[in-house]
Amino acid sequence: MNRRRHRARRIGMRVLKVARGLTALVLLVFVLIQVLLATPWVRGKVAAKLSQRVGGLEVGIADLDWTPWNGATVRGLRIEQPESLDDLVPTPLLEVDEVHAWPDYGAALKGDWSASASEVTVVRPRIHVTAEMLVSIAAASIPEAGPPATVAKVVPELAAVETAKLESWPAVETSGPDTSAGPPATESSAEAPSTGTPAEAPATGPAVPIPAAKPPVESSAPPPPPKVTRKSLRMVVKDGGFELVRAGVEGRLAAIEGIN
Repeated sequence: MNRRRHRARRIGMRVLKVARGLTALVLLVFVLIQVLLATPWVRGKVAAKLSQRVGGLEVGIADLDWTPWNGATVRGLRIEQPESLDDLVPTPLLEVDEVHAWPDYGAALKGDWSASASEVTVVRPRIHVTAEMLVSIAAASIPEAGPPATVAKVVPELAAVETAKLESWPAVETSGPDTSAGPPATESSAEAPSTGTPAEAPATGPAVPIPAAKPPVESSAPPPPPKVTRKSLRMVVKDGGFELVRAGVEGRLAAIEGIN
């Protein structure tokens, strides 16, 4: 009886040691992640990735944070104006106090890192857009229309194609009845006595070649890609604002506050 109790006690002590070791390891990893996120090197890497997503604009981040229960947090996010407007507009293109991203660990464990966030909350975003930027974006979105095709250019091309198709077919020789011998023979003339000269066979002409039917052309287009269903991402904006300004001019043309 004492041996069983002693054995159970030893097993319990081993399990407790293993649990303490795992807890210490998790805490150590958590502290290391926080230390790495606080370094300028990691903030610069994250800012460079965001800069690639926004067309090469300069991106700045004041602080990064991550916890398993609250996800990732970005504080002091700034996206600067383009270089052509940087000296004329003192405010950045976008400034955000905080961005919270709640992770979707189930999708991440399945390997779908594109859906690793289930909800994103943006706190106090401020957008400062210049009228010149809106005009340039609108002008770039209009496609350049080329000269319209005229009938004089289209019709000769179609006629040339049809002529080439007709010339590729073999020539057909047709033969009709020989009308030089007079009217056709009647029953009375058929019973007339023979004069000794053999009757000539009517000319039928050469046989007309019939072109063979072409086999149907099989389409070599690839099959459509399979549809990929992804989870929807919930976006929450708290106390947002929008300002329309003029480059090199103080003040604002229009403003919207309290966007939620």
